Amino acid sequence: MSLENSLDSLHAKVKQIKFLQYFTAFNRVILAIAFIPSGMTKVLGLRFTLLPLDNPVGFFFESFYQAHGWYRFVGMAQVLAAILLLIPRTATLGAAIFFPIVLNIMLVTWSIDFQGTKYITSLMFLANLYLVCWDYDKFKAILPFSNGEKMPFNLKKSLPLTILGAIGGTAAFGFFMGVSPAFAKMGFVSLVIGFIGGGFFGFLNSLHLQKA
Repeated sequence: MSLENSLDSLHAKVKQIKFLQYFTAFNRVILAIAFIPSGMTKVLGLRFTLLPLDNPVGFFFESFYQAHGWYRFVGMAQVLAAILLLIPRTATLGAAIFFPIVLNIMLVTWSIDFQGTKYITSLMFLANLYLVCWDYDKFKAILPFSNGEKMPFNLKKSLPLTILGAIGGTAAFGFFMGVSPAFAKMGFVSLVIGFIGGGFFGFLNSLHLQKA
């Protein structure tokens, strides 16, 4: 049995467990409740905290608040994710939107040492990760597992995109060297990385087109 079939079988069995079905619904509601107040605070243009600027947490959130458009956008994304999580038909989309937001929040709270909040955001991230895994059957189409009938490898069909990718990668990294000191310091190594990386992604795309 392939890895994909094993995961499908295990996932199907897990989703039949009644306790986990209730636990999933509980997680969706709790995460929505956690996001709506903080999201609305941003949407309404209110400060998230009144801590002084000499405090790392206060300094960060004041800078975040001053980026008014972005501040409100993050708030709207939080509220949208929360609402989508509460609707069974859109809960999967809500979990997908929620994931990068809560991951970013968790990393921020740990980076600025936001006392007990960093543990709360970590639990929120784990709860969201659980919801993403719960909907594995809906996400698996975009995961790098082979599915369907395997196609025989055709080197001749893969070469054009592989070469094109290598050339494009080299050109891109050459441009990066011209505009970024970090890439310029890498010198020839940067071009090699661009060549190999571009060729690799060109090759992957050629395989995808062959399967299609």
